[in-house]
Amino acid sequence: SLGLLDGDLGKNLEEKAKNLIKIAKNNCERLVRLINDLLDIQKIESGKMAYKMEALNLKSLINQSLESNQALAKEHGVQLVLKEMPKEEVIVYADSDALIQVLTNLLSNAIKFSLQNSHVDVLVKEEKDLVCIAIKDYGSGIPKKFHPVIFQKFSQADSSSTRSKGGTGLGLSISKALVEGMGGKIDFESQENQGTCFHFSLMKTKLT
Repeated sequence: SLGLLDGDLGKNLEEKAKNLIKIAKNNCERLVRLINDLLDIQKIESGKMAYKMEALNLKSLINQSLESNQALAKEHGVQLVLKEMPKEEVIVYADSDALIQVLTNLLSNAIKFSLQNSHVDVLVKEEKDLVCIAIKDYGSGIPKKFHPVIFQKFSQADSSSTRSKGGTGLGLSISKALVEGMGGKIDFESQENQGTCFHFSLMKTKLT
């Protein structure tokens, strides 16, 4: 209902009412994200997260994730760029939903903490039997003292900043669990005032 009022149905409302509806809609969306993240964490910690592992076309999933995050990128004045991708088709052994969730978490984080009019790069490299996917932003970076706990639940380098940007403090913890659940590894590099690069690896395979 709030979504409808924030759209065409509310176009004749006074500006003050429009602003209140937008605030309520954003708060509801944040609560939904938090509930979904909490449910995912519960499933992961109880060992009930099921993975449907199969051979997947990586470029197709990356393009899907980029497309679904275009609206958020536009809102923050950020450009999403698939900067590096092998010419030959890359097939990974993974769970489609889990992989898209990891990509979305990392892309949305990179977008939210990027400077306006900057860009977020996606780079894909093959390393023997692995494929490495990296998502790099050029924002403020992560303070060094926060590096050891970055994948912990509810960890926030700047709680006020993260809250204002719509984060739940669970996305990176969930991403790490999902990547490891698919047999991969995730890590990052970051320098203050230069940006952050999160990267994870998955097993390559062949279409059957």
